[in-house]
Amino acid sequence: MKRVLVVGLLWAGWVGDTEAQVRAAGYAHGADHCYAFQAPIGWEMDTRTMAADGVPAAFHRPGEDWRRTWSFIYTRPVPKATGDVDPIRAQIDGMVEVYHKDSVPLAAKRVGTLHATLGAVGEVWEFTGHPDGSRELGVYFEGPRTINFFIAPVTKKADIEVVRRALFDIAESYEARHDCVPCRTLGACSP
Repeated sequence: MKRVLVVGLLWAGWVGDTEAQVRAAGYAHGADHCYAFQAPIGWEMDTRTMAADGVPAAFHRPGEDWRRTWSFIYTRPVPKATGDVDPIRAQIDGMVEVYHKDSVPLAAKRVGTLHATLGAVGEVWEFTGHPDGSRELGVYFEGPRTINFFIAPVTKKADIEVVRRALFDIAESYEARHDCVPCRTLGACSP
């Protein structure tokens, strides 16, 4: 009887661990874009809080409010500049310029390349110069008509490796789609 109980408890623990490893999947969609992604294991996905601001999904640790946590990640598409040889660089230069106009000496540096599981290639960027000493990590993908990116603001209190791994987990799951019909049918699209 003791062996059955121990095996049963071990099995229950294994099943619980397996269920905890399920990643929430989501889509960002609009008239000019559609891309899919998954939340990193151990993080929650919020598709409503920032939707009115054009942010289809934010990710944070379970039980934390992303606005008050030591770190969160969000995704956003922006229209791709036409005629630019390097539209990702154009997007980043435009963002840096906005910060400079607000007297924030933001600096952007490309620090690598990321290959998503389904073949998309993203550019990894680091942003420094925030007055509070925080920085941001970002992964940018060029879509057909948009630049789709994931940004992780990193506060001084954040564990940079935890944040980096979570950001890369999301970005590695990135998949550009021609349409989001399946998510509309299932009612799983972000607003």
